[in-house]
Amino acid sequence: MNLHIDRLTLRAGDLSDADARHLPRLVAERLAAASNTPGAAADIDRLRLSVILRPGEPLEATAQRLATEMLYALARSP
Repeated sequence: MNLHIDRLTLRAGDLSDADARHLPRLVAERLAAASNTPGAAADIDRLRLSVILRPGEPLEATAQRLATEMLYALARSP
């Protein structure tokens, strides 16, 4: 899979400022790791997802859920 992201914007809801700044980096790291796996290329202009923050969930797990949802949506795109 070839994955190129120009901009990643996340609305962090109730996260602390520090966690809100760290979350996009964690998501990007997971997407980068997944982009090394075989898969279809998708060319889309915008992807919008809604993922509910789970109280008490570690930030790393939230990042993984976000990355997984993004990759799933990309795989479904025409």
